[in-house]
Amino acid sequence: RWNSGDDLYERALNMIGVAVGAYPNSYLSEADVIYSLFSIGEKQAQAGWTQSQQAVAMDAMIAAFRVRFPTMRFIFGSMDPQYVAAQGGAWVTVQAALAATPTRVWGTAYANAGASLGQAGDVHYTGPENSTFGGVKYLAAFETL
Repeated sequence: RWNSGDDLYERALNMIGVAVGAYPNSYLSEADVIYSLFSIGEKQAQAGWTQSQQAVAMDAMIAAFRVRFPTMRFIFGSMDPQYVAAQGGAWVTVQAALAATPTRVWGTAYANAGASLGQAGDVHYTGPENSTFGGVKYLAAFETL
């Protein structure tokens, strides 16, 4: 759903366009869009994707975004590690593809939640956990770019 022409991909492009267009007197243009935060992988893990399938799809998505936003950098957030470990299989391989993205693609970083943030039994983070994850882990990943 994140490839050129797919619903989430097109929605993201539209949202960036809306954000840039909301400030017509700004010096920013679409060429200046440089960062994007992604939490991705749940549907692919549910579908049983391999690490290679996830990596190929992510790399293609990044390349497609960079056609329109050539300087865009990406930070990918991990799924809840405790949940991933409990599920095993494709959940682990998809998470591994997320983590390895910076070794494959320039201008990417991985925000690793590390030890579980406490939301045992669910792949999604709670509101407070998202604040911790976004405020600490995403910032640490951002600083590597």
